Amino acid sequence: MPKKKTKAKSKKKQSARDPEQTRRLVLGTTMTVASLGVLGAGAMGLTAVNRVTEESLSQGELLISIAWPVMPVAEGEETGTWMPESEKARLLGVALEAARGGSALSPEPLAEVSRALAGQGWFEGAPRVERLTDGSIAVEGAWRVPAAVVRGSDSRERMVSWEGVPLPLEYPIGASRVRYLSEPSIDRLPSDYPAGEAWPGGDVADGLALLDALDRDQNLIAQVHGLDLNQGGAIEIITDRGTRVRWGAGPLRFQPGERSTGEKLSRLQHLFERTGRIDGGARVIEIDGPQILIVSD
Repeated sequence: MPKKKTKAKSKKKQSARDPEQTRRLVLGTTMTVASLGVLGAGAMGLTAVNRVTEESLSQGELLISIAWPVMPVAEGEETGTWMPESEKARLLGVALEAARGGSALSPEPLAEVSRALAGQGWFEGAPRVERLTDGSIAVEGAWRVPAAVVRGSDSRERMVSWEGVPLPLEYPIGASRVRYLSEPSIDRLPSDYPAGEAWPGGDVADGLALLDALDRDQNLIAQVHGLDLNQGGAIEIITDRGTRVRWGAGPLRFQPGERSTGEKLSRLQHLFERTGRIDGGARVIEIDGPQILIVSD
């Protein structure tokens, strides 16, 4: 839902997995495209050239291309994108609607396309929008990468980026097939929540930081199905077998009496090496205290 994007601390995973196809794939996504050609015209006759070009463009169909985020592949394989086809079609529709009206050569439609797409939450900042020499419009920008879904009390789950920014993808619970964060302290956002703002409450950021830490060891992350945030309380890892591992406070928080993040990760690695399971084969286990504690086997 490649390796991580690093934010200030690590500009997080520039990667994700296709939310409609796989559980979670991390991939690089900062977009760069070839520089666009510039139509040259001499000072003499420029107005006439513009008039003829504008008339030609106004009679044709407006074309918009968006440089979609790419997923890395093995050498020789064809590149693709993790962006769902339905979302690609929706974003193109947003761009086309924003570009309608005004002069075909006017800069205003370009600014409106950038503003409209920036308001969708997918881009880090406003995307760059340019008109090509054939009159079509090209869009490029730095894409936010899906990390997990936040499960709400309304039987829906909302995709969030590694920075905790809500993305415009919602599913019935379980339909996204990506790792989830359940029981957040704030589980629903208002319809007018500002695009680009991180999920409020702090515990969603804690959960994403834990997924980031676990994702550095493929043996650990492979058995993680989701996280129970306990409404801002001690985080519990929910495994692929439905068992629970009490982690405790988020990796970036200090909690008196708890082991450090490094020690907790070492305990998970030890349990995996000894039993093949991060839960140690128990139904409920605690790793945040002075000793590993099996609560229920």
